[in-house]
Amino acid sequence: MRQGGFTLVELLVVLAVTGLVTAGAVNFMVAQSRGYAVQAQVQEMEQNARAAMEFLVSALQRTTSLTWDGTCASLSYDADGDGSADAPRVCFNPGTPGGNPGLAMQAGRITVSGTGVPSGFPASFITQDWDGDGTPEVPLLVPDDPADPRVVRVNVVARTPLPDPNYRNPDGSLRNGGYRQILLTRRVVLMNR
Repeated sequence: MRQGGFTLVELLVVLAVTGLVTAGAVNFMVAQSRGYAVQAQVQEMEQNARAAMEFLVSALQRTTSLTWDGTCASLSYDADGDGSADAPRVCFNPGTPGGNPGLAMQAGRITVSGTGVPSGFPASFITQDWDGDGTPEVPLLVPDDPADPRVVRVNVVARTPLPDPNYRNPDGSLRNGGYRQILLTRRVVLMNR
């Protein structure tokens, strides 16, 4: 009488097929996880850019005078609502090369200091470095007439906190060092001029 069961060859075939299906499922899950992480970083980048833009536009719309030295803007407006003019200073700190392993440049920040305003960082990962070489080449504020600014163009370039190894040019090289970037531009009329 013959007993039922599986032969060694049948078991090996089943194990091989199961291994292939499992490997495919794991690869799919890893790819989905990477895609989710990239999307989360892009969303954070967009939020940082919007926060920086809204802060700068709001401050500029209330400004009665503005001086910009390429790094810092000295504004004059009633920031705390007490009826007297305050002098907040908004600066762009581009970040420094090096720092965390895997990061080409530490996070640039927009910083606020001065009288009548809370000091701090309204936005991080603001780079103004469009080509990713570590040197900001996009100015944050561009007055139409530096001697008497009435209209100011605000440029905010934000980048993702971490590079994406799959963000590549058609030739296969990393695009912007792997950092995804966004540029927001807005022209602001100084309302109190």
